[in-house]
Amino acid sequence: MKYWKFASRWSETGDYGSSVLDIFFKHRFAFTFPGQGYPESVAEGDLIAISDGYEIVAVVAAASPARRLGELAKDMLSRSDQIRIGDGWRDNWAVKLQFLPDSILAREQTINYEHRKRFCEIGQREVIDQLKVAWSCAESAAATSRFSINARTSTLSELLNDSKIQLYVVPVFQRPYSWSEPEIERFLGDLIRSYVKAEKEEMFIGTIQLSGRKILSS
Repeated sequence: MKYWKFASRWSETGDYGSSVLDIFFKHRFAFTFPGQGYPESVAEGDLIAISDGYEIVAVVAAASPARRLGELAKDMLSRSDQIRIGDGWRDNWAVKLQFLPDSILAREQTINYEHRKRFCEIGQREVIDQLKVAWSCAESAAATSRFSINARTSTLSELLNDSKIQLYVVPVFQRPYSWSEPEIERFLGDLIRSYVKAEKEEMFIGTIQLSGRKILSS
């Protein structure tokens, strides 16, 4: 097993506005430009550190050997994501990632790794040991996870107007969003037709699984 770092910022200044961390998490792959080390050496099962600046913010496993991003992503990337990556995005090297629920590190768990390269193999023993511990903890948590489901019927209004919830967040380990305009138009049309009927006909829009509330800031 080898250990690699994929960085999420691409500008010369390293400012937060240039981070592509959301693309990594949204599509569950990490990528780097050609000429940055030897990403073709990444093998399935290797551990990968995702960094934002000098902080490693997630520890994941390679779910595939490295391939060209155009081959790996195909039609997955939106036009806006393609623009953010750059015109030659298809030629970038990319690795599919295995996320666990605890792959993203809590703020107090982030690992410092002061290496400016966008992609590199990690050889620092102290950092490797921290990565191994973080991944082992994530695997243990996933293996022993137990949760109960409290099922109930709620209206869309009740979910959106809950005073105790300010933001709903889709976790990174969920499958990527796949609807396009036809699906959205059909769904909104069904909602509107249900609402304008004289008897305000109820409409079942599916099952939603929600996890517990989390305090994001004080």
